[in-house]
Amino acid sequence: MVTQRRFAVIAVCLVLIFGACGMNGPSTYRLATTAASPGDGYLGGLQGVLGGQVNGDGSACLWVQAAAPDKTDLIWPAGYTASDKPLRVVDASGKTLAAVGQTVALQGGRSVGQSAEGCHDASQTWVVAKVMSAK
Repeated sequence: MVTQRRFAVIAVCLVLIFGACGMNGPSTYRLATTAASPGDGYLGGLQGVLGGQVNGDGSACLWVQAAAPDKTDLIWPAGYTASDKPLRVVDASGKTLAAVGQTVALQGGRSVGQSAEGCHDASQTWVVAKVMSAK
């Protein structure tokens, strides 16, 4: 009887331990990036609602939608990634810059001939130099 009770307690502890290991925190995803450093280059502006999706290959696509149905896929500075819970863009130091659903103002410029990794159906592509605001 004592052995069965001990076995049951050990089994419950193992389930709790391994169950806790399965509770993952935020995941990180690759974003389309450029070799430029943050703040370098273009001085244009883009404003709209940040949208995004996670892809099965470990990448994520982030875009700005200013007016339906047009959306602009985003290419980020080197070292930027996406993280989830909620889906957001994170700089190289780990700071969250903007989350999906926020209205963002971006400094940057239209990309010519460069597509954004993980994105497939935008009318244009934008190279982000800097996130000016996210609300």
